[in-house]
Amino acid sequence: MEDMISSEIKRNGKRANVSMFAFTATPKPTTIQLFGHQNTKGQKEAFHVYSIICG
Repeated sequence: MEDMISSEIKRNGKRANVSMFAFTATPKPTTIQLFGHQNTKGQKEAFHVYSIICG
């Protein structure tokens, strides 16, 4: 998908009327306390950890 987007940008050039947004899902400590699961040390942690790849 990323290659398709890059190809499209290269073919058509940069557009003045296009905006790009990025959203993250990093939970706040209070959210982890409410919805996290307990690890083997008895601490609350997020259900899933993921990496963000920036190009």
